[in-house]
Amino acid sequence: MRVQKRGNSLAVKLPHSFVQAFEIKEGDNISLYVAGERCSDVIKPKHAKEMLMQLRVFRGAIARELSF
Repeated sequence: MRVQKRGNSLAVKLPHSFVQAFEIKEGDNISLYVAGERCSDVIKPKHAKEMLMQLRVFRGAIARELSF
């Protein structure tokens, strides 16, 4: 990856293979983490609708004895 100056900011230029592997597209907000000397990870925040769809699988899975 290469760092370039853009106005008053720094930009990281991502290689195509990295973009494909993590399914990144223009406009995505991402967080980069260094997981080791030669290892990294990308976290893309999920949209609210996507999170709700994932939570729906748990609907009705909580014991009825529990109350919140």
